[in-house]
Amino acid sequence: MLIELPFGKSEFTVDVFEQRADIFAIKPTMPRPDAIQALSEHRVLKEFRGRDTLCVVNDATRPTKSGQIIRGCQLECDFIIATGAHACPTDEEIRRILGPDVAADRIQVHDAAHSQCVYLGETKRGTPVRFNRAVFDYKRILIIGSVEPHYFAGYTGGRKGLLPGLASYETIEKNHALYFEPGADILRLGGNPVHEDMVEAVQMLDLPILSINMVMGKRNEIVDLFCGEMSECLDEATALARSLYSVPVEKRYRLSITCADHPMDLDLYQSHKAIHNATFLTEVGGTIVLVSECRSGIGPRRFYDIMAMHSTPSSIRQYSHDHYTLGCHKAASFARALEKHHLRVVSDLPDSLLRKIHMAACAKADLQSVIDGVQEEGGDIAFMLNGSMTVPVSAESSENEGVR
Repeated sequence: MLIELPFGKSEFTVDVFEQRADIFAIKPTMPRPDAIQALSEHRVLKEFRGRDTLCVVNDATRPTKSGQIIRGCQLECDFIIATGAHACPTDEEIRRILGPDVAADRIQVHDAAHSQCVYLGETKRGTPVRFNRAVFDYKRILIIGSVEPHYFAGYTGGRKGLLPGLASYETIEKNHALYFEPGADILRLGGNPVHEDMVEAVQMLDLPILSINMVMGKRNEIVDLFCGEMSECLDEATALARSLYSVPVEKRYRLSITCADHPMDLDLYQSHKAIHNATFLTEVGGTIVLVSECRSGIGPRRFYDIMAMHSTPSSIRQYSHDHYTLGCHKAASFARALEKHHLRVVSDLPDSLLRKIHMAACAKADLQSVIDGVQEEGGDIAFMLNGSMTVPVSAESSENEGVR
C-alpha cells in the first residue's frame, strides 16, 4: 500500500504492508456551504464591523482563514495580529493573514516583549494581567480564531486571541507555567488551570467582546463557524472540534509516523504538537518519526538551549520545572516524549543539530528502510497524516477528560 506523506508544499511516498499499518487523520466532513454568508448576517456582528472595533486575528503559525471572514463579512475594523510570544510576521505573511485589500494604516502587530501594555491586576493563580495598550483605544473587541486541540490549554480559539495573543511577555510566561499543573491537558477545558487562568484574565477587560471561532477540515477548509459570547462560542466549537480531531485507538504501535500540518511545520518548536499527539499511540520504547519541513529551523533559542544543555530527558524536564521561563514548557513536553520513545525527524534540519537535542535526522530516502525494518520484525505502524491536529483517544475517554 502506497501512502503519500505531506512535506512542505509537496509530498513523498512510502510503501507499507496494508495488514501492518493503520492510518489516522481528521475525519472527512462536508463544509457548511453557507457558513460565511450566515455569519455576515449575524445580528450582533453588525455592531462590530466599524472603525470603533479592534479585530484580533491569529498570526502565520495558525491555519485560521481570517481573510475569508474579513472579505465575506465586509469588516471595516482596525486589525491587530495576535502574535503572543511568537516572532512578528513578515509583510508577506500579513497579506496572507488579512488579504491584500486591508490598508496598512488599519493594521497593528503585537510584540509581547516591546508593545506598551496596560496592567489590570492579578488572577487568583498569580498571573499579572497586562494587555496591549491598543485594546483600550476601541469600544469593542472582535476575535477571529480557529479551534484545534492544544496540548496544554485544551483547545485553541476564543480567549487565546487575547492571552497569549495580545498579552505581555510576563503575562504569557506566568500563564504558560501552569503547564506543569494537574489538568493542563489536551482536549480538556473544565479543570484546566491554563484555560481557566486565561478566561479569568480576559474577564478583567471591561469591553464588549465578540468571538468568531472556526473549525477546519483536513485541507484547512472552513467546516463551520460559531459566533457569540466568548465562552459559549468556544464550547460550541470544541464540541465539533473533538468529533473531527479525536480518533479512537485500541492499541499501541512500534512505529508512529506523524506529519506536522501546515503552517505548524514552520519549525521544530511548532511541529512539536505532532510529536505530542503521537505519544498517545506509540509503544514505550517505540519510535516516533516526525515529518516536517522545519523551513525556519529549530525555533526559539531558549528552547534549543534548554534541550542542548542537558544529557538526559529527565534532567531537561526537571530543569524546566525548577527554572521555568517561557519555552521551558515546550522543552519539558519534548522530554516527556523522549523518556518513553525514540524521536527521529524527516526535515531540512541537519543531523548534527538534532543530535544535540537528543533526536536524530531521517532522510526521506531512509524512511522506507525504517518502515521495512519494523515490518520484518512483525511490528505495527501508525501513520498520522494530520499529526498536529489528530488526537488519539481511548474509547472510554469522556468529553471533559484530557489524555496526557
